[in-house]
Amino acid sequence: MDEIRAGEHVFDFEFHKGGNNHGYSYFAVNVKNHRWPDLPKKYEYKLERLDAIKHETREILERWAWDDTQEQWWDWATDYAQQLHLGKVYSTGRSSGWLILHEYTLDAVRYLGDSYESSCKHCDNGWTEHAKGQCLFLPTRFLSCEESSLESLKTLQLFAKNIRESADYAPKDYLVNLRSRIDDAWADYQAAKKGKSDGVRSANSATT
Repeated sequence: MDEIRAGEHVFDFEFHKGGNNHGYSYFAVNVKNHRWPDLPKKYEYKLERLDAIKHETREILERWAWDDTQEQWWDWATDYAQQLHLGKVYSTGRSSGWLILHEYTLDAVRYLGDSYESSCKHCDNGWTEHAKGQCLFLPTRFLSCEESSLESLKTLQLFAKNIRESADYAPKDYLVNLRSRIDDAWADYQAAKKGKSDGVRSANSATT
């Protein structure tokens, strides 16, 4: 965790090496999950039954559900970053466990803090001089020539918070997707079973 200061404001951000140039550290959010909800007994029974009928069915359905969840989540994260005008997002790390913003390197984010702290609309004094009362305009509060720098840092803070909260919810989305995959596979199994039964019944009728 790196501390980014902008005047009296302090932001704690994470950075991770990744992207096309691995020499840089980028603004990042840890999106890994280690706790997963249990599958309801009804679905566990169906999954065991399907796996017994055809080996590796469990593995296949779980992988499909995980792929569904990842695609849905990364589509949302990409759209959310664009809504906040933060540029493109990328995944990096083992199992894509980190989301990075490629346009925000560690140096770029530090610059946002420095640019807010080091300038004033009314004089050349930085934040420290203002805090000591060395600006005639101190009563109007310290204003950066780049007021947008502070807003950008606040936007990054909001983005990180909402991304992490959404990532925490991903296991529940995965469970929903897995249940849907199991339901579809179970319906196919029941339909095939009924079709086979109807075929046997028809054949018996034809011979009587």
